[in-house]
Amino acid sequence: MNEVDAVVPRVGSVSVSVVVPTIIFDEYLDLALGSLLKQDIEDFEVILVLDGVEPPSESPLFSSTRVKVVAIPERVGTPRALNAGISAASGEFVARLDADDLAAPSRLRRQREFLEAHPSIGCVGSFVHIIDSGGNAIGVLEGPSEPQEIRTALLTSNPLVHSSLMYRRTVVERVGLYSHEMTRMQDYDLLLRLALSTEIAMLPEVLTSYRVHLGQHSRRSVPWQKYTFRVMSRRMDLARASGSSPVGQLLRNAFWFAGQLLRHFGLVKPGYLRRAR
Repeated sequence: MNEVDAVVPRVGSVSVSVVVPTIIFDEYLDLALGSLLKQDIEDFEVILVLDGVEPPSESPLFSSTRVKVVAIPERVGTPRALNAGISAASGEFVARLDADDLAAPSRLRRQREFLEAHPSIGCVGSFVHIIDSGGNAIGVLEGPSEPQEIRTALLTSNPLVHSSLMYRRTVVERVGLYSHEMTRMQDYDLLLRLALSTEIAMLPEVLTSYRVHLGQHSRRSVPWQKYTFRVMSRRMDLARASGSSPVGQLLRNAFWFAGQLLRHFGLVKPGYLRRAR
């Protein structure tokens, strides 16, 4: 990939690669990487993708041989940064973590064990803690666990948190990786495409902490942009493949779009906050 300036060579064999893109070096990133370095397995790597940001001259982040750096000299956006990280990954399984979220110590092991035990499943998420900017607990976000339940839920909303996902690298490569057009909602778009070719599950365990704060990307999503209409088109594709009524899906899309508008103008809370208990 010509937009990648440098990839730090990998040493040894790993089964899991965790892709973490970032546009800033801050305390949240320190905490995110720190949570990954406390995992209770050994054969994993962290692919830190620097999306147009210069690394500090000295940082403890790079002291671990597990942290491999992909440096992109000019900012290219989250989908391209994620694809660069996947291209640099050597693990059979790829996990996601945003630069402001946290992984429980057993997360990689539990999700890897699940995928190894269920070869028909190409992607697995988990329940998540929702935390605020200071790391204080707000609630727990749960969701459907079985593949058919998730497939049905995707027609209405995205029940999975991006930072909780682990997927088989080959499965994601087969569907074309992340779409460069999806500057927002790239996780929902990917899941809708994955649902057409593989099974998706969710572990009913809290394995990730999702941080809610004013700087996160999802708060800057604008409902009338191209990515919103692309998601609705993908939902129609999945509805047709599932044998669901096109008219019913049009109504679900209309309600979802109205909800996006209400959220954008601050009239309702984001869906994940309404669902958290």
